[in-house]
Formats: sequence, C-alpha cells, structure tokens
Amino acid sequence: MREALCRQAEIAFDPYEPTYALVRRLATASLTVGSVHLAPAARPDWAALLLRGEESATERYLACLAGLHHLGSWNEDDLFLDTLEDHGGAYRVYGVHQTVPYLIAADVDEFLDMLAADAVSAASGDDSWSTHHRSADRVLPLLHYLSPLRLFAAHRRRQWINPPKPPRFAGFGPAWIRGALVYVLARFFRDRKVVIPESVNEEAFSEQQRDLLTRLRHLEYAIDVDDVPETIGWLALDESDDTSMRAQQWMETFDEVRAKPADVGSTEKSPALGNQEVRSGLVAAVKELTHRDLLELEAGQEKEVEDELTQTFFRMLERVERGFHVEPNEMLQALVDALIDSEHVVDVYGEDDDLRQAFRIALGS
Repeated sequence: MREALCRQAEIAFDPYEPTYALVRRLATASLTVGSVHLAPAARPDWAALLLRGEESATERYLACLAGLHHLGSWNEDDLFLDTLEDHGGAYRVYGVHQTVPYLIAADVDEFLDMLAADAVSAASGDDSWSTHHRSADRVLPLLHYLSPLRLFAAHRRRQWINPPKPPRFAGFGPAWIRGALVYVLARFFRDRKVVIPESVNEEAFSEQQRDLLTRLRHLEYAIDVDDVPETIGWLALDESDDTSMRAQQWMETFDEVRAKPADVGSTEKSPALGNQEVRSGLVAAVKELTHRDLLELEAGQEKEVEDELTQTFFRMLERVERGFHVEPNEMLQALVDALIDSEHVVDVYGEDDDLRQAFRIALGS
C-alpha cells in the first residue's frame, strides 16, 4: 500500500519511515488520489494577509499558527495534518470548511489507509479530544477571533475591540503550546504587549509562531511610538507594484486617522478623578464584591489588590491621554482582568458582568 503510493508520487519508498513523515513527504511530492490532492504547503504571504485580505490565505495561516500543516485539499476543502499529538499520542488529520475544522481521521495511519483505498471521508461525531480546550477543533475557531491580522487592522484605524479575558495557562499536557499561543494573543489584545508565559521557552514555538512573535513585537513598538509597523513598511518597498501600492494606501489611511482628534468616548470624565478618588472607588468596589461573596482575597492582601487595580486604571487612562480610543467597557474589563490575574486573589466567583457593574457604580461611570 505505502509502496504503491510512493510509486504514484514518484518518490523513494522507505519501509521504516513513520507514517507522519511519509504523509508530509507525499504532500511535498504532490499526489492526487480521487478527490484528495496533496501539494506542498505555501509559506505565509503577508501581502495577501494584511493588504489583500485573502480568505484562503488567512484560513491557512491561522491553521498553521494552531499547529496544523497544510497537506492540500479534499472535496474543495483544505486538508491539514496536526503536528501536535493528541491525548493518546496520535497525529490527527482535519478538513476545514469555511473556517470550521472537522475530523477526517483520528490517526495519520488511519488516514493513509483511507487514502490508499481512495475512501477518504469525514469522521462522525466528537470524541474526548475533539472537545478538549487545546484541540485543533477548539483552538482554530478561537484563533479567528484572536487573529493577529485584527490587531494590525485595529492599530491602523485606532478601533480596538473589547479585549477577551486571557485564559489561565498551564505549561503541561498534550498540545500545551497551543494554549501558550492563545494566551499570548489574548494578552496582546488586552495589553498591546507581547507577554510570554514565564514557564515557556520561545524555542518551543514553531517557526511560524516565532515569526508571529517577532511581528507582534514590531507592532507593539509601533503602538508605543504611534507609527507604522515594520511589517507594513517593508511591504511598501516590495518589488511588486500592487503590494507596494496597497502598503502605501495602508500607511495613508493610518496617517489620516492619526491626524484626527482623538475620540475618547465617555472616558473623558476620567482625568477629573484624582488618585484618592479613584482608589476610594476601587476600594469600595472590592469591599462590595467581597461582601457579596463574589470575590475571595488572600488574608491581609487587600492593599496589594487595591494597588494593582489603581495602577491598572491609570495605565488605561494614560492610553486615553496619548490619543487612543478607549471604550468605557474596555476600562472596566481591564479592572476585571487585573482582579482575575492577581496573585493576591484566591478566586473570583462573580461573572464578568457583575464585576464590571461593581466597578462602574464605584467609579461613577
């Protein structure tokens, strides 16, 4: 079976080659079996991602960030091999239809058998790994929300979306690096900073993920100095006239938006609040949440929590004063996130809406 596939792809057959490596080699050589077409994976094209907004390029790039290797296509859907083992140590094969992943084979050996028999089909139902929070099934749709491309677009037009709550990160277990990537992106959406979990060595990330970290650091710097990201600047010098023109248009839009007066929404009241007024409001909010059993603090750590919340408030206020648009809910959510992330908090039992409302009332916003 394997030898026949190798002959068809016109590549050498190695009887001791792992199935995982063989499938990737078949894709590199190009092979068509029925409705399956295996082909070499293309490298990310940042002009297609940031300037032309090509859906297929975006879909494949986000899948790559999730640890999926593009194999080709099946029935016009993209076909991917998971490069990260599941909870049973298997490498799965997925199809993706309109950004939604679905399982084809729970093991790459099973996929190779299906391919040899020209009987590739989607699997039916979910299993325990499909519903795990670090499975490709769960992470890939999440990455469409946390897409780094949205970060570049937000900086271009100064229209930052309400940040998601960064998930708690545990650096162990199958596919843990996917959890690390989600954490990094969620933190960037919230803080506009690249924050790597302390337990993670960056070498553990894939080549494409490390490339993304580099570009996010360029974006972080661009946000801090209110300038064009380096990625866009290089594209403006591209040999392709179309790419260069689109990058220059990106920069022109950025300059036009930057030249407009900053819209700070209802947060413009905030500068009138002094340090003591802010702290008093935050102290009242913490007391209210504790009284309602929505928050449990470490014994004797009230002052530390109050300090963290006050620092968070004025860090967000500094963004307003630098001309960034900050929605009222963004300010409130930053306080909620600081509470959840605090080392001085035992646990938070309230829903985000309850926590935001407590801060809203206490600060009079």
